[in-house]
Order: sequence, then structure tokens, then C-alpha cells
Amino acid sequence: MLNLLEIIASDTIINQAFTWLCKRRENGHHNDDIWHLRFHWQQLKPVIQQALINEDYQFSPCQAVSTKTVTISHWSAQDALVLKAIALVLSEELKPKLSQHCFNWSSLRY
Repeated sequence: MLNLLEIIASDTIINQAFTWLCKRRENGHHNDDIWHLRFHWQQLKPVIQQALINEDYQFSPCQAVSTKTVTISHWSAQDALVLKAIALVLSEELKPKLSQHCFNWSSLRY
């Protein structure tokens, strides 16, 4: 039986997370790191998968950009990919255990 990290690192889940991330950041700034991840995807994908399976994946610090009225947190593209892969798997694992009335604000925007 596969453990959760092997499921998260699977081609199916990682590719699904990659597709989601590319769509979310398709209009990103030309200096956004999504373009690096997309360009080097074939080389980075197995490295990310192996780091997850080996329990060696380390997140980068989340960046915060502030204006006078709001602060926006921004994960690196690679970290956002891993977080989405985790969310995809955990949402299925937890679905039978969570109330139907449970939600988060970010789910309202998608």
C-alpha cells in the first residue's frame, strides 16, 4: 500500500498540481519563478518527487508584499505546486471525515 507521500509525489497528483499552478499563474509577471519551473519542468519534476518520497522536501520562506492597505503572501512556484499536491490528496483523504459545512475562504474564489 502506498503511503501519503508516495501518493502526493505520484505522476498523477504532481501533474494535476502543475496544471493547476500553470493556470493560476498564466498571467504572472515575466520575472515570476513560474516560468523557471515551467521551462525546467522535465528536470525538476523527478527531483521534487524524490525529495517528497525521501521526506527531504524543504519549503522556502513565504514572501510577503505589503502596500498601505494589504499584505499579500506569495509562495514560490515550486512550493505552491507541492502545497497543491498535498491539498489534492488530503482533501480526498479527509472528505469522509469532515463536515459538509466545513470550508475555507480560498475555496470560495476558485
